[in-house]
Formats: sequence, structure tokens, C-alpha cells
Amino acid sequence: MYLRWIFVMMFSAALFSGCQEVPETPNLVSTTTLTGIETLEPAINPKITLTPEQQQGDVSFAITLVDDPKITGSDLGNWTLSALPLAEDPLISTEDVLVYDWETHTFDMTEQSYEYLIAAIGGKVSINGIPFVVIANGERIYAGAFLSLASSLSFDGVVIEEPVFEDDTTIKLVLGYPTEAFFTGEDPRGDPRIREVLKAKGLLH
Repeated sequence: MYLRWIFVMMFSAALFSGCQEVPETPNLVSTTTLTGIETLEPAINPKITLTPEQQQGDVSFAITLVDDPKITGSDLGNWTLSALPLAEDPLISTEDVLVYDWETHTFDMTEQSYEYLIAAIGGKVSINGIPFVVIANGERIYAGAFLSLASSLSFDGVVIEEPVFEDDTTIKLVLGYPTEAFFTGEDPRGDPRIREVLKAKGLLH
């Protein structure tokens, strides 16, 4: 009799526990946070979007190269500004600029940034030029090209002469090549979006 009572109690306990709802355990995955700490989080997480400042420094103002070696400065007339494929990282960003002269559209760079610029494109500019795009707060404002003084071709657009002199850290955004007489259309350098960014950063002269 006693053994039968124990058996009944054990069967009841098993039946009761089987009827209980077991809470679902979320699928956990190992995740490394921005600070490098590994944690366990649900597999479905909100997407983390880094701002440009978090990704590559302050790029409120930037000059970025076109990310296709087949596209030259001479080809810019065949492309819309929005269709140009751009390099992920800018060649020149806000942090590289010391002061920008709005009247002449020239700006001084830090020595370290200018050395990087020379290393990146110095002596590598073909006669057709290396195209770039000027960006303000993530917006593409206008395109132009780095040109070599040895180029025999004319260019109708904004030009930056190939940097070759290490003791001169000033960049000049000029119209047309070899002279301004070869430039047609409206001057894009005075776009108010660029001015607002430079003024907000205290870089305007």
C-alpha cells in the first residue's frame, strides 16, 4: 500500500511538470561591442550605424577620389555627380584643414596631412587627371580633377594642381586648365553648403 502511494505521487508530479509552459530561451550569439568587449545578445539585434565621425574622423568637409582607375578627369563630362563611384575614405577631410580662404578658395593643410597627400598622388597624376568630388555634410557638391602641370590637355572644371613641393602645404582650387579661360559654366566652389560647414568648424578666413 505504501509503495502504491509513492508511485501515485511520483506519477502526479511528472504529469504536472509536463503541463507547465517552459519559457522560450532566445537564440543567443556572441557579439563584440564597439569597445571590444564580447557579450551574448539575442540573434536579432538592431543594426548599429556609425556616423562618419566614428568611422573615419570628421568628414564634414571632404575631398574624395573616384574609386575607379579607369575614370579620369577627362571623363567627368560623361558622368553625373551622383553616379561616380567614390573611395570609402576621403583623401582630404576636415581634420586635415587648418584654414580655408573663401575669397580665393585656397586652404592650408597640416604638414602630416600634406605629406600623406603627396605620398598618395604625388607623381601619379596622368595627363588626363585624377578625378575627385568635394563633399559637405555627406552631400556631393561638385567634381574636379587633380592635374599635372606637365599635362598638355585643357580642362573645363575645378582643378587642383598635383602636389609636388613639400614645403608648400597650400591647396588651391582653381577654375580651368591651363588657365581660367578654359572654364565655362557657373563656379561651384562658392556653394553655401560648403561655406556653412567650414564656418561651423571655425575654418573660414
